[in-house]
Amino acid sequence: MKKTLAGVLLMGVSAFAAAAEPDFSNVQITTLPLAPGLAMLIGQGGNIAVSTGSDGPVIVDDQFAPLVPKITAAVKALQDAPIRFVINTHHHFDHTGGNEGFGNAGALIFAHENVRTKMASEQVSRLMNRTMPASPEAALPVVTFDDGVTLHWNDEIIRVEHVASAHTDGTAISGLRRPTPCTWVTPS
Repeated sequence: MKKTLAGVLLMGVSAFAAAAEPDFSNVQITTLPLAPGLAMLIGQGGNIAVSTGSDGPVIVDDQFAPLVPKITAAVKALQDAPIRFVINTHHHFDHTGGNEGFGNAGALIFAHENVRTKMASEQVSRLMNRTMPASPEAALPVVTFDDGVTLHWNDEIIRVEHVASAHTDGTAISGLRRPTPCTWVTPS
């Protein structure tokens, strides 16, 4: 029974993988404001976090390549400035598919070093019966990190940290906080 169920599931996944690429023309990018200078974009693929402010937009993940113009328009509606940084949370194509478009537009791409390693080489998915070619140079992360990286941007502290034993070997989480002013006391 288990082998039969596994075979049926595998056939279903194989049929899905063999089907035509999805049609992204009808995908709408919805903006959900979270706080001043912080929003989430919802489309198809992983959700996108957006930080905006005096230094320019930063996005976390970028869904699929055909959605780059729609994502760019949604970010532009939040702040009329070019996207400065893209932070990838892992290497899967629904989170990094827009890297090439944003990289070619001048965005600097950040990710864990394993994300760059995976994206720079051919990847084989036995589950989906699919081989993904290596990503073009413009799609690869330019800044990589081992444990984490901190951006001081838009009057925020954006911390990106690697999470071991997670969804992938390059999974990272990001968070931000707004620094609180300090009062220095000078000894008399």
